Amino acid sequence: STEHDKKEMKAVHERDLDNLLVKLSLKDDFYAGKIKCKYCKDTVTKDNIYSLIHESGAVNFVCSKSECIPEFMLHMESKKKDSKN
Repeated sequence: STEHDKKEMKAVHERDLDNLLVKLSLKDDFYAGKIKCKYCKDTVTKDNIYSLIHESGAVNFVCSKSECIPEFMLHMESKKKDSKN
């Protein structure tokens, strides 16, 4: 249901974000400003992080800019379609 999808997209809690970054071995890079948005290439911080995407062994980050969120949504839609085929 779409209601369920919306809930999943909500921002990650700061504590959970740190745990996730540690798991991905990206915490140092993240706080050093080395993580860039997949779409606009701006630095992703805990203040502007929108989501992250696991793709073929890599993790891409998405910032909360109004032009990046729709790109991310389109990406997730196309992934859903791919997994149904």
